[in-house]
Amino acid sequence: MASSGSTRLCIPVNAQVMTDAPKTGEISMEHSDFHIGLDFWCGKARWRCTDVGTRTVVAIRIDQVKTTAVDAGETTQETLNYEQANAAGWFIGTPYAVAELVFDENDLEACSLERDEP
Repeated sequence: MASSGSTRLCIPVNAQVMTDAPKTGEISMEHSDFHIGLDFWCGKARWRCTDVGTRTVVAIRIDQVKTTAVDAGETTQETLNYEQANAAGWFIGTPYAVAELVFDENDLEACSLERDEP
């Protein structure tokens, strides 16, 4: 996440919930279906549950991590796939290096255990 020899700030920018994506006949998930560590899909994004509240689910996006790095005044952007981000430790927590997002009961209707076909 941080390179040696220079000051580098990496900011994950993958915090986008896509709950308005149409479902393809999948049965929507209910709050009771979630548990910490569960991988699920919402729209075309893959998420991992990090906490389950009374009426909400908290998760991190794991299919990709988009970063913006600022190094000596130069800004670069990079998108890591799951394998790259996982190997670099982005999904180790708590706390996590990527943003945790809250899904409420309305968002859960768009979630499924299987990926929607394109």
